[in-house]
Amino acid sequence: MTERHSALLPFMAVVFAVVFWAGSFTATRIALTELSPSTIVWIRMASGFILLLPFCFRLFPKNITQREIFLLGIMALFQPCLYFLLEANALRFTTASQAGVISSTVPMFVAVLSAVFLGEKTGRTAMFGLAVSVLGVAWLTFGSGADDKASNPALGNIMELGAMVCAAGYMVLTRSLSARFNPWVLTFIQVGAGLIFFSGGAADAFSTEWSPKVTAAVIYLGVFVTVGAFGLYNWGISKIPATRAAVFINLVPVFAVFMGWGILGESLGVSQLAGSAVIAAGVFLAQKK
Repeated sequence: MTERHSALLPFMAVVFAVVFWAGSFTATRIALTELSPSTIVWIRMASGFILLLPFCFRLFPKNITQREIFLLGIMALFQPCLYFLLEANALRFTTASQAGVISSTVPMFVAVLSAVFLGEKTGRTAMFGLAVSVLGVAWLTFGSGADDKASNPALGNIMELGAMVCAAGYMVLTRSLSARFNPWVLTFIQVGAGLIFFSGGAADAFSTEWSPKVTAAVIYLGVFVTVGAFGLYNWGISKIPATRAAVFINLVPVFAVFMGWGILGESLGVSQLAGSAVIAAGVFLAQKK
């Protein structure tokens, strides 16, 4: 494999992770027809834990320090625990459009945190690309049709912003910890923490029979999203600067819109296509040195 191809692999891993994450919206909507949100999250964590358990213990480094244990705990608390908790509750109070725009601020938070804690610098072109991608997310979300009236948008937006801070903190910590820990070990720690944190959803996990469609959706969420997406993203961010990896997150709503259109028959208008193009342009610019 040439050096250029090797350099592209982390970016490919991040893109595949983003595609898998985007598919989680469609799969979750299918699973919600028969299962509660807490049950779906617990099944995702349990599936990931079972899949990674057989080999991850052998990948743990020796002589783990107390500081590393503390940072691993904070990483797992940020993602998936607090992130899922805050975002799920945020959508109870604010609109999906407003939450979508706020979610695009993750790369900005990552740029600041990685500069402070990792010493990574983000050039002017990359920062312009980040700004363009945020504009594209705003265009895409507000062009996706009307939402139900938000009951408490201020509270919901604060929760969503808190979720984005947690996501940014997880990315920066993963980038730092990957110097000593295998990315799949980091993923295993995350799903293990999530398995405990969301154990309240276990009670109804197997109380009813799942239809084939819901079963397929749950398998996708457990295997491709919880294990595949997190594992690939953790590996990708261990190889490239955190800010450059974070900006790809803004492609999630783009792929989600197209999957919703192709699988669920949701609408896809000119405004959404234009917003998607702006996001893609911003992500491209953010990768320029």
